[in-house]
Amino acid sequence: MNKQYKRFALGALMAASLGLAAVNSAQAEEIVTDVFDDRWFGTLHLGAILADDQDLDSGGSFGLSLGKPLSDRWALEATVNYEELGTENAGDYERLSLSLQGLFFFNDSPFWDTATKTHFFGLVGIQGASIDFLGESLHGYGPMLGLGFLHEFDSFNFRAEARYKLDDIEGDGIVPDETYYTWSTWVGLTVPFGEKPRPPSHDDDGDGVPNNRDKCPNTPPGVRVGLDGCPLDSDGDGVPDAYDKCPNTPLGVKVDADGCPLDSDGDGIPDSIDKCPDTPLGTIVNSEGCPLDSDGDGVPDGIDQCPNTLPGMQVNSVGCVVPQVFELRGVHFEYDKSRLMIDSKVILDRVVESLENERTVKIMIAGHTDWMGSDAYNQKLSERRAISVVDYLISNGVPGNRLSAKGFGESMPVATNETADGREHNRRVELHILEDGYVAPPE
Repeated sequence: MNKQYKRFALGALMAASLGLAAVNSAQAEEIVTDVFDDRWFGTLHLGAILADDQDLDSGGSFGLSLGKPLSDRWALEATVNYEELGTENAGDYERLSLSLQGLFFFNDSPFWDTATKTHFFGLVGIQGASIDFLGESLHGYGPMLGLGFLHEFDSFNFRAEARYKLDDIEGDGIVPDETYYTWSTWVGLTVPFGEKPRPPSHDDDGDGVPNNRDKCPNTPPGVRVGLDGCPLDSDGDGVPDAYDKCPNTPLGVKVDADGCPLDSDGDGIPDSIDKCPDTPLGTIVNSEGCPLDSDGDGVPDGIDQCPNTLPGMQVNSVGCVVPQVFELRGVHFEYDKSRLMIDSKVILDRVVESLENERTVKIMIAGHTDWMGSDAYNQKLSERRAISVVDYLISNGVPGNRLSAKGFGESMPVATNETADGREHNRRVELHILEDGYVAPPE
């Protein structure tokens, strides 16, 4: 083997190592974290082997290593390596070895987070090899020494080293007992296995709470958190403030994913105060979540075909009146006359409004009196009063062909005539929804 070539290769490797050492010495900084990275690491490497005997030449090598940090500066490593040297006179020297070596890092530890990215190390170990040479299968063993460096990148390390190895061979056949010395140089990539450990004081999600106290370690960026690292939920509804569209929900109220009170029937009234929780979709509701019934007839506005029904009147399923007798309480006349008093007109205006939506019915206005006076006089008075009401309704737009008037005098009392209250009650006007001529609206 060319001795000048060996010296040149060895000198080049050492020069590169010294150059990187000088650069990193100037840039080295103190350790900035205090977590020990004890992950296993593997190395894939390729290189060359150089014999220090002139009868041997150079060759190539490749191998795999598996290592584990033991302390700040020490790591233990096992290597499987294949090498093949081409000799000048005796064919190939093929070598499959298994070695166990310790790595000691000189300048700084690669197992801590540091500003220094290049780490120089020495190694010492033992090896055993299976060797094929001159047609014989041999076994060798011996110590080895080496120098190298490791340069850290984000997800892997670049590694280069030189090893000086001794093979103490037990001769067999034409191969005598001999000790062979070889240099091997190689470069490779070292990859740690698993996720890098974090220090207890590290804050992975950046929420300001260290990992060792963070009960919600994956909080999205920008979300405000409490002392336990979990998103703040001011109203306690289970939805973090950052996503809560209803931030002041009362305690105990069930909410949806937006933090707003649940509204199962979609009527705009939260379930917690909705007294009609199964209202059909689209139904107009009141403040209690029940279908709105503006005229109070028991039929919701959404299906009420006859709105503005007089309070107390009986209606069918679509809110329109059915045949009945309805007393127009509040309709009063001047004493012993048929002229309507002003307060009566308010009541009758409400009747006009109601009849505008009851266009299929016919109405009879019935007048009644108490027993004061003669029967004939009371009969005439009741008729005049009934006609007075009809005239008022017609004057306000109710078609005359839908209206009729009839007086009943004192013949149909509803209370005793012995008292003032009873007589006042007997002096009444009734609105009769007639069976004859009534046509129910379609349902």
